[in-house]
Amino acid sequence: AEQVGEAQALLEGQREIQDTESQAWLLAASWLGRGASFAENWDVAGQYAQEAYEGSEALLESAEVDLALDRQVELALGAGIEVLGQAQSASGDHAGSVEFLTAKRERYRGTAVEMRIQKNVMLLSLEGQPFPVLDVEHHLGEQVPSQDSLNGKVVVAFFWAHWCPDCKRQLSTLQQLHEEYG
Repeated sequence: AEQVGEAQALLEGQREIQDTESQAWLLAASWLGRGASFAENWDVAGQYAQEAYEGSEALLESAEVDLALDRQVELALGAGIEVLGQAQSASGDHAGSVEFLTAKRERYRGTAVEMRIQKNVMLLSLEGQPFPVLDVEHHLGEQVPSQDSLNGKVVVAFFWAHWCPDCKRQLSTLQQLHEEYG
């Protein structure tokens, strides 16, 4: 929580001298929103996510920015939407959160933002539900368990990419959880 306050003070100290409508500012706001969400400081998370989201949409509407070409706007917009959905869910409006994210996924269909939002829709809509049937034609390692073999069990599904350093860093934590609770 202290680090969120420090980051917020740092960003706010720049507000008067920076262009708060710039792509760089919106990206910084989105990162502060994400950081605050990790600390479950939903007021700060929502505030900066909203700023990143609205500012990114304004840039896109100005026709000066192409979402497919501008990575900073893509990241700021995606993080803003993601954190706003998470904050809404954390406030107790789980269904509204899924509805919000689903609408934004449709709006940004065909972009990298769509996939980021889809991940969050799945996280929020699958939690507490029976594990979905996976239609897997090819796999590495053990056979994917059948739905029947998972009934009544807690399931953690971790989909990762071989090129993703964050995914690889999480492996030891997943192994530890499996050893402790498996």
